[in-house]
Amino acid sequence: MTRITLALVFVVILIAQPYAFADEFELFPRSEALKNLLDRPEPDFDKVADVYEHKEEWVTLPLFVVPQRDIDTGNELVCVFVNVESQARVQYSACFRDEDHPLTDEQYDAVRWHRYKRIADVESFYIEYVDGKPAAIDFPGVYAADQTFYVLAARHNTIRLGFSEFETEDSRPIVHVNTWNHMFSDKDNGKRDHVYEDRYATYVGGREDLEKFYSDVYEDYESSSG
Repeated sequence: MTRITLALVFVVILIAQPYAFADEFELFPRSEALKNLLDRPEPDFDKVADVYEHKEEWVTLPLFVVPQRDIDTGNELVCVFVNVESQARVQYSACFRDEDHPLTDEQYDAVRWHRYKRIADVESFYIEYVDGKPAAIDFPGVYAADQTFYVLAARHNTIRLGFSEFETEDSRPIVHVNTWNHMFSDKDNGKRDHVYEDRYATYVGGREDLEKFYSDVYEDYESSSG
């Protein structure tokens, strides 16, 4: 078997076994030199968005458990946009400063900058309420399932979980971030060092509003630099 064939077999094994990048080690450490795209401008939410003042006392704000790796590499939770669609359903759009692909982060960021008009990662989910109390959490395409942090081909799973399945703190559900692209779960899959995010910036609006703020910055930047 030639070296090229062995290399191809190795790549196939990695793709077929997405958990090869388990939390015990990081096979391909991220180079800080690949973070040049982070120099791109970001919205100043304090200026362009309205602060969510939590006037609806029945609305709960989740507590996020974020891997320490995200904090160390500048991928921290920036803010959460809260959209009260009705007394039965509230959308939460969590905005992370970036997400780092385990293998090709520079190329990945470049594609995302032009495709999504941002480097930041935005993931949305819903909490459903019955009689003013949280009853379930819906994760449409943002559920981690059993994936761990360094999974290569991260899947965007969908699930609706009863609120009782979540641990709570001061009646706030604890939502775990389990993968590098910020898929959520009701439990910690990786047993990694993590940070509890319980005091984050909150703004009024849905995912479309958040995306529009980034799109405006992108258009201004591209037009001025082109």
